[in-house]
This record gives sequence, C-alpha cells and structure tokens, in this order.
Amino acid sequence: MKSVTFPPEFTAANVDTFQRMFTGCSKWTQINDIANWNPLKVTNFSEMFEFNTSLTTLSLDKWEFTQATDLSYMFWGCSKLVEITKQNILNWDVSKVLKFSLVSFDEKHNLRAYDGMFNGCTKLQKLRLDGWQINPKAIIPMFFQDCSRLSYLVLGAGFRFNVSSGTGWGPANYRRGFPEADSPQISYSKNWRQIKNDSEIEQRSYVGEPFNDSSFTSPLSILGRL
Repeated sequence: MKSVTFPPEFTAANVDTFQRMFTGCSKWTQINDIANWNPLKVTNFSEMFEFNTSLTTLSLDKWEFTQATDLSYMFWGCSKLVEITKQNILNWDVSKVLKFSLVSFDEKHNLRAYDGMFNGCTKLQKLRLDGWQINPKAIIPMFFQDCSRLSYLVLGAGFRFNVSSGTGWGPANYRRGFPEADSPQISYSKNWRQIKNDSEIEQRSYVGEPFNDSSFTSPLSILGRL
C-alpha cells in the first residue's frame, strides 16, 4: 500500500492524541484528506509521521495546534519530505507546547523543548517559522539535524539557538541540530548568510570561529544558504 485515504466523516474532532499514529509507514507516498481534519483537542503529536520515508508532501492546511503540548520528533526521518503546508507553518499556534524536541518559546508560553522535530528531513528545502515565539532559555537540540538540503529558512526576531548549561552537550553549537553546525569544529562561514526581506544585508564570516548564540542576537529575518 502506497497511500491511504480517510473517509470524509472522520475529522479527528474528538481525538486527544496522535502519538505515533503513522510511525514507520515507510511505503506511503501520500496520506490523503488529512488536510481537512480538525484536531482541536489533540495534545500529543509526537512521532506522528516518524520514519515516513516515502512521504514527499504533507498538507495540514486546516489544522490547529492550540492545545498541543508535545510536537517532539513529529517529522523525524521523513527523508523524502520536500514540503509541509499549513497555510504557512509560520502561523502555527504552539503557545501551549511543552515539548517540540526542537526549540523553545517566549517565557509567556509553555513550550520549552523541541528535540529533533525536523531531524532527518534530508530533502526539506524551505521552512518558515517566523510566526513562532521562542523562549530564549529553551533547549533546541537536533532541531534541523541532517536537513542537508534546507536552503531557505525564515526565523522570527525572537528565535535563538540555545543550549542549556549542565546538559553535557559541550560548546554552544554542539548538537545544535543545524545544517553543518553539529560540532564545535564547524562554523557557518561557508554556507549561510543573514538576509532580510529577501535581499542580503550582511555577509557574516565565522571562519575559524565557533558559532555562538551572540551571533544572532539581533532580530533575525531570513537565513539563506549560499
């Protein structure tokens, strides 16, 4: 079976968890009609699409995440996933999320950890998260690890790459989970630049200098890969 279609009467309106719902469905290239689901009561989305290694696109256009508390590893290992749509993922309301296995939010929000949310999405090319409010103290391990083709990434002014002290993960950029920045020996100098409004505003150089949090302390608009 390479695809699955759900009946229109199923809307997920009364479902409270999607944990591991499609985990390991490695031969599916399509999951049809889930764009019309209305998972307003769902709190746990962890590992929902984990290792869906044949899935190329995913439409979540009508989904709301207002009650979500766990998005960890939601897309981990989706190695052929090129596009995720949700009328722009940037507008997701993730203010109640406690775990993303990726990032964190504003202190006014509940989300604190986002381990590996997009880990292993090796064909993902574009991603917009500029509507997300991130807690500057939150942990972001392996957020984009192995996203080797990610070339267009929009981050909001509140987004910070942080690693919590006492985690044993080493220097600031260690296991940060960003393309080519998974060890303290790798810098950003060769592949990434900061741009704003789709026009380059600064060519940053990190040659011989480990990436650190202070590099992105100013409002961050768009990162584009050279």
